[in-house]
Amino acid sequence: MANNEQPLTLETLKNHYNGHFKVGVAINESILNGNSPKLTDIVTTQFNSITLENAMKAEVVNPTRSYYDFTEADNFVEFGLQHKMFIIGHTLVWHNQTPDWFFLQPDNSANSSEQQLDRMKQHIKLVAARYAGKVDAWDVVNEVIGEDGYYRQTNWVKAVGDGDKLVKYAYQFAAEYAPDTELYYNDFNAWRPNKRDGIIRMVKLLQDEGIRIDGIGIQAHWGLNYPEIGQIEAAIDAYAALGLKVMITELDIDVLPFTKHGQVIGQAFYTHNFNCQSLKHI
Repeated sequence: MANNEQPLTLETLKNHYNGHFKVGVAINESILNGNSPKLTDIVTTQFNSITLENAMKAEVVNPTRSYYDFTEADNFVEFGLQHKMFIIGHTLVWHNQTPDWFFLQPDNSANSSEQQLDRMKQHIKLVAARYAGKVDAWDVVNEVIGEDGYYRQTNWVKAVGDGDKLVKYAYQFAAEYAPDTELYYNDFNAWRPNKRDGIIRMVKLLQDEGIRIDGIGIQAHWGLNYPEIGQIEAAIDAYAALGLKVMITELDIDVLPFTKHGQVIGQAFYTHNFNCQSLKHI
């Protein structure tokens, strides 16, 4: 290097967008336990927000009635605190990766609506209260609105008996046990007009009832040519008009053009005429 040359300094993602928005990444156990030092370095250098892939979900933290495992979740929160990151908890109420016993009594009879709401309350209390004051945001309810804008008939919706009742109690419990935490709703295809309008109806229901919801997570399972930028912007503007924050979550962009008017979810296409019920979530 010549005497008058300055060493090359690479700008980081988080510093480039500082003052505009946070830049987040999903992490897993290999990063938390130091088995992937290069990946850990990338995470701590480039990002200022983190989400744990799976280990805060019900099937991990409470797979059976009498067994609990917060090992990885605790490590995740400590990692975020150590590196002064914005910590996102994922997720409290979701139909996937929730053990069957959540919907059953000890004698294997199905929960009543009231029993299911109590199960929800105990789970949110168990997880959200554990990290109150440490986790900055929670995906409270995940993927409960269908492509038509109505509630999907998931195990949670069926057990509670009513989608409105489900979301109202979920956000009430989350606000109670995580009082200083931002509360989000997270979903895929949240830019599509019918689904967007269904989410907006749900948000207005909560707001009219005085129940706190702080933001929407728009999952970005997109391609280079789909969806149209205008459709994404319209959804962001519609959510922001409700006074909500907006996150772009689960960002993955397929570099190959789609052969159908839809997006790849796992091994299936989402199109306007085909609704795939199998979703691989982080």
